[in-house]
Amino acid sequence: MAINCPKCQRKLANKSILQWFFSWQSPIPTVKLCERCLAEFISLAGQIICQGCGRLQKNESLCLDCQKWQQQIDGKLLNNRALYSYNQSMKDYFFNYKFQGNYQCRSYFQSELTATAKDYFKQGWWLVPIPVSDITWQRRGFNQVEGLIERLLYQPILRVKPLYEKETQSSKNRQERLSMPQPFELKATVQLNGEKILLIDDVYTTGRTLYHAREILLTAGAIKVKSLTLAR
Repeated sequence: MAINCPKCQRKLANKSILQWFFSWQSPIPTVKLCERCLAEFISLAGQIICQGCGRLQKNESLCLDCQKWQQQIDGKLLNNRALYSYNQSMKDYFFNYKFQGNYQCRSYFQSELTATAKDYFKQGWWLVPIPVSDITWQRRGFNQVEGLIERLLYQPILRVKPLYEKETQSSKNRQERLSMPQPFELKATVQLNGEKILLIDDVYTTGRTLYHAREILLTAGAIKVKSLTLAR
């Protein structure tokens, strides 16, 4: 069974079906990027980041964005952790995954995001993906966040309000993103009572989407809410 880099098609491994079958590996190995393609992305592992949002910077103090959030919200910051910085390669990745509908792209960073989220899961945190609207689902055919964490036991307890359809974040400037009305609500059958919740999203841009979700969850009874994103 030949395994190629899904981005450049360079051969990564070559196993026969019988070799894989008798290796007792299950499920079929996750498709990953080769080292050359992965080098196009900026990993935040071991880097100096803002402790509020995960932005790459020269010191660990709060960035200006998080200082502003601190003045606006009631409570602590999300302490978002991102795996990668949002550069041109990551922008191209999301374009292919979300807007071109290339569902195979979900597996590129799946192992890393799964491993990080699993650490929270083992400590009793609920893993809650940011939802997409019905219109987005019909157009795209999938929730890109759920695709990234499909190997985990997550709780899809949020939904986008009926008849609410926001423009894509990429089409808005910063002020327009920050002024977005509350798009989420808790599903009717969900009851929270002191749960710790890890919100999971694809990109932290201004933080508006995640703080909207945080507000709903805290109001409903969650005791603590943090977030994890693939990119910042």
